[in-house]
Amino acid sequence: MKPSLTHSLVALACMAAMPCAAAVNKCVDAKGRITYQDGACPVTPAPEAVAVAPAAAKLASTGEAADYTSARGAWRGPMQFQFAVDGQRQTDAHAVTAALIELESDGRLKGVVDSAGCKLLGLHTQPAAPSGASLDVTVSGCRDARFNARYTGQLNASAASKEARLTLQAVSQPPQAGKATQASLEAVLRR
Repeated sequence: MKPSLTHSLVALACMAAMPCAAAVNKCVDAKGRITYQDGACPVTPAPEAVAVAPAAAKLASTGEAADYTSARGAWRGPMQFQFAVDGQRQTDAHAVTAALIELESDGRLKGVVDSAGCKLLGLHTQPAAPSGASLDVTVSGCRDARFNARYTGQLNASAASKEARLTLQAVSQPPQAGKATQASLEAVLRR
């Protein structure tokens, strides 16, 4: 395993154990290695170093509860990967693993699912309700290449249940041996 991947996996595991209101900073060192930590980045961080969840830090410092009335911001939780051929789910493709996703205020979406090797990058738009978002996302770098595709879907936050539901369906995928294929991602996310 590469050192940067190991550090990312350890950091993601630590983030899952942290209280949801804790700030998580994404830091990039001089060699381009990415780490996640709850404190500030080193004194000389690379220009790309950004706070993954600055809103969570603000909420923690003010003592306010996490905001579930808006889809924007950072989310984390388990993501389920499913793949079907001619409507039959493929058990070898099924996985559930931790994800970190952020819907930025400028309409960009970014995320990582380190243990699956996946990166998410795309756009989100807000329909009538601020607690929902329509998503157009490209998933790349997954170790299971069946999930590397363009997806559309929704993220809907619920203040009542203090969680958000994410659903993504692959837009188009090549058939396998003449059979229709479908990849989907679902997640239950929290602040």
